[in-house]
Amino acid sequence: MRTALGLSSCLMLFGIQAADAQQYTPYSTIWGGVKVCSAVVPGNWRNDLPVPRAWTQAICNAWAKTIGASGQNYACLEDGGIHYDFQGGNWNSCGW
Repeated sequence: MRTALGLSSCLMLFGIQAADAQQYTPYSTIWGGVKVCSAVVPGNWRNDLPVPRAWTQAICNAWAKTIGASGQNYACLEDGGIHYDFQGGNWNSCGW
């Protein structure tokens, strides 16, 4: 046990990581963000679903009705956060 801890401490000291270690790289940004369909029951719940670019507003509306939502919103998820259609401004960077 001490040998394993000593070895891993030495590896960290030299900046060596396991080959399967996950690392975040900021170069994996999806241009325009990710489309998000948001099913809503106001004052009760919201279900945000990342969807393929091929989804249209009609498909989003149908999905929202299927899961029992009384409304829906369209959104784009980017590095800076999620931006919904009801927020106004330049929210539609993902092509709704």
